[in-house]
Amino acid sequence: MGNADVEGGSYLYLFTFGKHRVLHQSTGNFIEENLQGLEPEVAILAENHNYEWARAPKILHPKLVIVHHFDQWRAPLSSGISRANIKRAQRLEQEVKSVDRDIKVIIPQFLATYTLD
Repeated sequence: MGNADVEGGSYLYLFTFGKHRVLHQSTGNFIEENLQGLEPEVAILAENHNYEWARAPKILHPKLVIVHHFDQWRAPLSSGISRANIKRAQRLEQEVKSVDRDIKVIIPQFLATYTLD
């Protein structure tokens, strides 16, 4: 597997767990061409105002999007997630839903467990 998808320049990971294909796109180097043909079941997308994230679901066709990088990473977990940061995540959720209302979107809570069916 290691040499199959080596390209460099993009923080993009595609994992397979049994029948589940999970794509992780961080905040760095959103390159549309790198998303072509991946079609993961789950896309973990970073909330980032620098990208037009509505394009990603059009290319990927995921069943589920999990939002990440919307929290205040320097704050202790006991501080929780601020309302402003939740609103940032909800904006990404709205963008995804504007593409396809059937895509499930999870805005995770700290230390919660989420199971893929």
